[in-house]
Amino acid sequence: MAIEIKRFKTEDGREGTCAPIGNGLIKYLFDDGDMVIAIDPDYTAKDEPERGCNTRPPPMEPSYPQVVALDIPAIVEKLSLGTGNPRYVVLMFVPMDSTDREHVNLQYSVENGVVGLDWVLLGGRNIQDAEAITAFAASRGHKLKHREMNEVKFLRTEGPGLAELGMSVVTEFYHFQPTTRIKLLVEGFEW
Repeated sequence: MAIEIKRFKTEDGREGTCAPIGNGLIKYLFDDGDMVIAIDPDYTAKDEPERGCNTRPPPMEPSYPQVVALDIPAIVEKLSLGTGNPRYVVLMFVPMDSTDREHVNLQYSVENGVVGLDWVLLGGRNIQDAEAITAFAASRGHKLKHREMNEVKFLRTEGPGLAELGMSVVTEFYHFQPTTRIKLLVEGFEW
């Protein structure tokens, strides 16, 4: 029997194709390249031969622009030249050794007119890796200082070489290739 492939459109306007892949699983391939494999809530084993796919994909996290580690110097440059307030950028990626698929957040922000690299102590992996990131940054000549703003604790360093430090965190500390796609959240300037 041929696999039935259907088109779908999400409530937020994203489109793609979906197809059952067996055992109640559906593969959703979005036109923008994202892919999700989800459990069909209406699945029963007796339906398997005739089953198509539910054209309402599961809720997804917001769609973010993607960049590569090699883009970090240009991102930091644009951040420094921006005029918005607040002004920051967050690079989000899931470490390859992650068992819970939780993102690491590497942030650059402008504080009192000065660009800094921030390691925000909110997510579990950011908290878990804080001591190792502090040592990693120190080995490259950057001292991370403890800060707190709006009841959120974070580590921050300022000065020359911040773009290179961020690239090293992605490529050396987390072992991503310089061209691996990572998500980007931008506030206060155009990317």
